[in-house]
Amino acid sequence: MLTASASLLSRTARAESPNNRAAPIYVLQILTDDSDDQAESLTQAMRARARQVRGWSLAETPQSLETLAIALKCPPRPDAPCLQRIGDQLRADHYIWGVMVKKKPGEVTADMHLWNRGKAETEVSETFNENLKDPSDEGLRAVAARVFDQLIGAGAGGTLVIHAGTGGGSVLVDGVPRGTLDEGT
Repeated sequence: MLTASASLLSRTARAESPNNRAAPIYVLQILTDDSDDQAESLTQAMRARARQVRGWSLAETPQSLETLAIALKCPPRPDAPCLQRIGDQLRADHYIWGVMVKKKPGEVTADMHLWNRGKAETEVSETFNENLKDPSDEGLRAVAARVFDQLIGAGAGGTLVIHAGTGGGSVLVDGVPRGTLDEGT
């Protein structure tokens, strides 16, 4: 019986300093008219998340989405040409932007977007308790992690194909049976 084993890394992934393998990403200050503390805190928590994720490098700018939109004469809700101009201004291939509003008493909703040069924009909406105002709060960090990971597609599943001659056997991942080999595949 042939046993194949695949081991997945279980340590925490960390963002990389800028290099050829780490894509720089900006997280712009979230726009809001009624939730300043929550928008600031979620922005900081999203930036902290960007620093943690392998394959990404947080790029920093003192400019906010609001100042960029005003300077580039964008409509109140940035449209595709405006988002392109913002990307050009930042010299960025990737940036996260968002808008936050209070829709219900006690809650805020953040509509977050990932702009990628030459690709379709990704959007995620998240509603959470307005009491989450501290970027180091575990609840807010969990919100930021969910939003960031959904925007970049982290955690998406994949397929592992194993070729091991022509035999049969079990495929173990971290010691747990996950499949069988049939004629070596």
